[in-house]
Amino acid sequence: MSGSHTPCPVAVMDAAAPRPAFAPSQPQYAVRMALRAGFVRLRDLADIRGIGYDRDPRPDDPLLLAYEDFLQGLARMSGQGYRMERTPEQARPHFRG
Repeated sequence: MSGSHTPCPVAVMDAAAPRPAFAPSQPQYAVRMALRAGFVRLRDLADIRGIGYDRDPRPDDPLLLAYEDFLQGLARMSGQGYRMERTPEQARPHFRG
């Protein structure tokens, strides 16, 4: 189809990741499936390219995303009307997991 674009898998994952943490009352099945498919594909790519990664990460492992950057992203989301049912402090553990 002319002019159509296939979404970047990482962009889809980035868009889906906050939903379980911030909008837990919203349907989650499609979001969780998109995240799982993305994780599996990224692991496949890493294996093919010989890129190391933690095969069994823990929800409490350190994040590369600083808390200030997390808050900045939330401010952007909120500014665009993203519905948030939890505060950043309440959502952070769920986002990490």
